[in-house]
Amino acid sequence: MRSGGKFDFSGLLGTSGVSGSTAVDVTIATAGLDLSAGQNIGVRYGSFSLSSSNIMLATSNTVAGEVAVANDGKVVVFSFSGGSTGNSANGAIYYVEDTTAGAGQSWSVTLIGTMSGTSATIAQIASSSVFL
Repeated sequence: MRSGGKFDFSGLLGTSGVSGSTAVDVTIATAGLDLSAGQNIGVRYGSFSLSSSNIMLATSNTVAGEVAVANDGKVVVFSFSGGSTGNSANGAIYYVEDTTAGAGQSWSVTLIGTMSGTSATIAQIASSSVFL
């Protein structure tokens, strides 16, 4: 985190962070987190964990709990354990990248941080400009 309370993931992403304005509930059957078209930072809730089995190619973004990433993509995912957007933003921050250049995908998921004891809600993290 940089001064001014902003997250800076540009070193990982190779560009400025672009986030959506809503968080996705991982328990809803048709609500995947789509980070395949312009957004490279996303927020999901209902599960603290994220693994490579939760990452799918951009064409498969309507599966509960899954994160859609473009081929050769790099994204940051905030994954919060709370069951609603009104809960405190306690959870994990993951860096996801496709490590296979060109055709084919091999998803790497790395835990890069945790958030606990925060007074911010999941909705506030998702909707405010806390990213550079």
